[in-house]
Amino acid sequence: MDRDSINKHYITAKRLSSLVKDGNYSIQDAVQKLYDVTFEVSSVNKGNKSHYEFMIALVVTSMTAMGSQIDKDSMFNKLFFRRTNKLFFEICKQTLQLIDSNKGTL
Repeated sequence: MDRDSINKHYITAKRLSSLVKDGNYSIQDAVQKLYDVTFEVSSVNKGNKSHYEFMIALVVTSMTAMGSQIDKDSMFNKLFFRRTNKLFFEICKQTLQLIDSNKGTL
C-alpha cells in the first residue's frame, strides 16, 4: 500500500468527520463517501490483495494513524478535537461494517 493512498484516505476521513461535526453531512453520508473513496483507491492499488482485503487494510491503517496522532497530541488538542476524533472512528467503524456486508461483491 503506497503512502499516497494512505494519505488520501486518512485526509478524506478527517475531512468527513469535520463535516459531520459541523452538520454539513450525516454520518451515513460520510460513511458512503468514505466507502466510495476506499473502493476507488483499492481499485487502483490493490496489487496482490482482493478489493475486500485492501479496503479493510486501508481503513485500519487510517484508524491506526489517527490513534498515533492522538497519542502525540497535547492535552488541549485531545480535548478540543475529542468530538471530531470520535466521529472519525465511528465513520471508519461503520465503513468497515459496510465493506464487510459487501464482501461477496468485492
